[in-house]
Amino acid sequence: MENILFIARAIVEIGFGNENMSIISDHIARPYVEYQGFLQGGMRSIAKTIRRMHEAFPDIEFTLRHVNVAGDVVTSHYIVSGTHLGSFLGHLPSGLKFSMDIFSCMRFENRRVVEHWGAVDIFDLLGQLRISKDIKADKIYLYSESILTNCNPIL
Repeated sequence: MENILFIARAIVEIGFGNENMSIISDHIARPYVEYQGFLQGGMRSIAKTIRRMHEAFPDIEFTLRHVNVAGDVVTSHYIVSGTHLGSFLGHLPSGLKFSMDIFSCMRFENRRVVEHWGAVDIFDLLGQLRISKDIKADKIYLYSESILTNCNPIL
C-alpha cells in the first residue's frame, strides 16, 4: 500500500515541480473537490496552471518545509522559488527571482486525492516581481477573491 505522504509529495514535487501530469492524473480521484480557485475545473485547470507556471518560471522549485499526516489528510508547507523568465499575468519577463510560501491540504481515499485546499500569497509574489503597481487592481481582486472564497482554512 502506497503511503499518502509519499503521494502528496510526488504530486507537488514531481507533478507540479517537473510538469509530470501522469503523477497527478494517477493520484487524483474523479471526481474530486478543489477549493483553490485557480485550480478548480479538474485536470484541465491543473494542467493549464502547471504549463503557465513553467512557462513563466522555468526553473521553479518546490522545497518542503513542514508536513503533517493526520489520518487521511496531508498538510504541507512549501517554499516555491524561481526566476521570472516568461510572461506572467500579461507581464514580460523581468529576470527577477522570487521565493514564496504555499500551503496545501489534501484529503485521500483509496490513495487518491478527493479534496484539496491550498493557499498562495499572490501579493508577495507580485511584489517580488515588481509588477504589483502595474497590474490592474481588478485582476488582483478577482484572482485573490477566488482563492479566499474557495480555500477552507484547515491548516
